Amino acid sequence: MLAGMTMLSTVLSPMTAYAAEIQPEEKPPLYEEVKDLLDEDEVVTAKDYEIETGSVFDVKSDYTGLEIKDDNKVKVTFEEAKNDKNEDFTTDHVDTYKAVYYVEPVNQEHPKYQISRKLIVRDKETEVQTEAAGSEAVTESETAGSEQQTEEAEESESDSEITDIGADEFDDLVEQAQNQDTYDEESGLELHDVLEQAGDEGVDLDSMEEGEIATFEAVSAYSARSTQQVTIEKGPLYRYADYNLGTYLTEPYYISYGSVRATAYCVQPAKPGPGSGNYTITKIGDNQALAKVCYYGTDAAGSESFFANKHTDFSEGKRFIIIHMAASYANGSSDAFYGTNATGEALAKELYNYCVNKPEIPDVAMSFSKPNVKAYVDGNVQRTENIQFNASSQQKITMDLPKGVKLHNVSTGNVSAAGASVTIGGGTTFYLSAPLTQTKDVSATFSTKMKGSITKDYSAYKLTTNASVQDLAFVFGEGVADEKYVSLKVSWIEQATIEIVKKDDTADVNLAGAVFGVYSDEACTKLITQMPATDKNGKSSVTIIKTQDTVYLKEITAPQGYVVNATATNSKTGSK
Repeated sequence: MLAGMTMLSTVLSPMTAYAAEIQPEEKPPLYEEVKDLLDEDEVVTAKDYEIETGSVFDVKSDYTGLEIKDDNKVKVTFEEAKNDKNEDFTTDHVDTYKAVYYVEPVNQEHPKYQISRKLIVRDKETEVQTEAAGSEAVTESETAGSEQQTEEAEESESDSEITDIGADEFDDLVEQAQNQDTYDEESGLELHDVLEQAGDEGVDLDSMEEGEIATFEAVSAYSARSTQQVTIEKGPLYRYADYNLGTYLTEPYYISYGSVRATAYCVQPAKPGPGSGNYTITKIGDNQALAKVCYYGTDAAGSESFFANKHTDFSEGKRFIIIHMAASYANGSSDAFYGTNATGEALAKELYNYCVNKPEIPDVAMSFSKPNVKAYVDGNVQRTENIQFNASSQQKITMDLPKGVKLHNVSTGNVSAAGASVTIGGGTTFYLSAPLTQTKDVSATFSTKMKGSITKDYSAYKLTTNASVQDLAFVFGEGVADEKYVSLKVSWIEQATIEIVKKDDTADVNLAGAVFGVYSDEACTKLITQMPATDKNGKSSVTIIKTQDTVYLKEITAPQGYVVNATATNSKTGSK
């Protein structure tokens, strides 16, 4: 089967953290262990570097191949370079060394870390050879399949004069593809829009020769009357053998439209593919395994991705090839591993199993089950009803609570401190509480707008042909910037205190024992509450939840020796 994928990298917002001071004898952690604690300009990457035997190369000071984004933000120092026998680096003979460098951010609150790369000393008269021989056992059926595929591939190359490039160039191209932008702001077109319209225009990707260019007009996403010129060019051939993974071949397609220059790769098994045909593209919905491979197999998943946790030393090209074999396997192709070797199949299945056991691809969409709530009295405090944060489990928001307010996480049983900043994930059920005097002490309402932690909407798509010869698929994952916000408003209760003095005006004395009712209507038919009997000073008071500006008082029980005064009086409710 054919499969391809645009591979994107995700920049995660770093958390504030304080790195423990590293003692002289301690080695700093690997970059993968602390990358979420670093700023983007504190990240240093190291590419493998080749040196000819006998050449002059100062391993301690020559940082050729190290990508330092801002040398004012980090200090890079060489630590060691040793071969498998623990011998120090030299260019006297052919060998491979692991060079280790320490990177120390100028910001002392961010951790020091280590990176490494291979320094490969090669004979200047010998071309780079594939290290396939003797590295692992190959079964008889695998050998036969490889030979058949090699012969067919050679015939294909002879017919179409396909250019073969090496592993290093492939690594560079894959790394460029990871950082590509696939959204054109002017036209509103995304990569999957362009590929879909390419199919509608009859562009046959499979039958294109290297260097062949197909051009068509794509309809703008903003207006059916506006079009954007799209160019699709087939690139050179890459060999899996360069990575000791068998004899698979892969070819890229370069897609240009507007300001976008995107690269999509396709796995090319040795079996003959279909001829010309129209292409259709659909978002993967019924094959979650394939969608998960597209997401968790690539850098789109960030720290949750496969290669962020396993085989972190693999080159970009090797990672890319393994992802494509896993994608073919996830798609159910019977020849997913045709032409690969035992190592390639094992690695692809390892990636597949990792991905399918992860959660579904996170969705940026989020909402509250009750975005506008009014608090009610619960004992000696007030609280909201339960609210659910409807979002993917990976989606998170941080709520900055005002003074006096606590968040009660019903899902975990945890209760925050009053006025804290609390982070919750999708699926969390919670409620907020506050003192009964919150309106008077702080504010009558609490309104907040929160940004989701997931700011890109990742989807996986499948491009297939109508041909019956072979079920080919073109798969890619794409991230489109899509920041989402969610709002919450809480109206706190407001208390009002009503005070009354019962007095005999004729005798000019205050009377005890009078009981008054507090009503919401002038006719005094709707009782809100009954006030305590007046004390010896004729006084009584009650605190109620303020629901209106005016309430009405009427005597229910008269003091001893007096008759009930049935006249209602109104009272303005003020805040307590």
